[in-house]
Amino acid sequence: MFKDDLADLSVFALIAAEQNFSKAAIKLGLSQSALSYTLNRLEGRLGVKLLNRTTRSVSPTQAGEKLLSTLRPALNAIADELISLDQLRERPSGLIRITAPKYAAEKYVLPVVNAMLQNHPEVSFEIDINASLKNIIDERFDAGIALREQVEKDMVAIPLGDELRMAIVGTPDYFIDKQIPREPGDLKDHRCLAYRRDSTGRIYGWEFEKQDSKYKHRIDGNLTVNDIDIMLKAVGSGKWICCIPEHYVLDAITAGKYLRVLEDWCPSFPGYTLYYSGRKELTLGFRVFIDMMKEACQS
Repeated sequence: MFKDDLADLSVFALIAAEQNFSKAAIKLGLSQSALSYTLNRLEGRLGVKLLNRTTRSVSPTQAGEKLLSTLRPALNAIADELISLDQLRERPSGLIRITAPKYAAEKYVLPVVNAMLQNHPEVSFEIDINASLKNIIDERFDAGIALREQVEKDMVAIPLGDELRMAIVGTPDYFIDKQIPREPGDLKDHRCLAYRRDSTGRIYGWEFEKQDSKYKHRIDGNLTVNDIDIMLKAVGSGKWICCIPEHYVLDAITAGKYLRVLEDWCPSFPGYTLYYSGRKELTLGFRVFIDMMKEACQS
């Protein structure tokens, strides 16, 4: 009975973390019907309902939340102990899970992954492309990548590259019949495309700084998006201007596809950081990955 309970509790914890049966099924390599059967069996043995589920959402009940408060630390402790046993292996192996924004994954993670797999084929990687901040401990990620200002202070943080800058851009056609903004206050006369951050759910306010002057432009436009690619397509239509990290548009600016404005009002800021918990024991494979990331950034 204990063996069944442990397996079923692990399934319950994963479904609760994913808040989605199909995502949990994919990660476990099982069918949704098998997961539903497992959960029903567990609830039947315990005599309480653990999850509220509809066709659109899954959320823990009060009993489920109470169980998870004890279950998650226990499962984490078991996983950490398995990691400590892995240290007895002489060669790096096992799964390394990383969550990162698309740009950071392409620029920093993939080159190191490709290089590492050539020498350590027993290691495998899962890269979760996501602009939202994740709780890497609760969601069982080994590491995450985020802007330095977003990383919690209790995390081990490794700066990955140069500082970043924002760029205010529009197409040349957009500016044909409009005045070029010379200072941030001029933006009130322009159609500014709004961007909603997945990490906070808030509209990003355009921040400017020049010498001792600071200005924050509140976006009150008639189009809001939460995806960089859609933003660039909208701006490419010649109907809006946007504020975007410059690495997405530098080539297009050089090619004349976009016109950049207010460049002298856009200072640099700390860039991406790899972060992970210093409280859990690291596998040999993950330690090798960290060392290779450090070496890649230094070079």
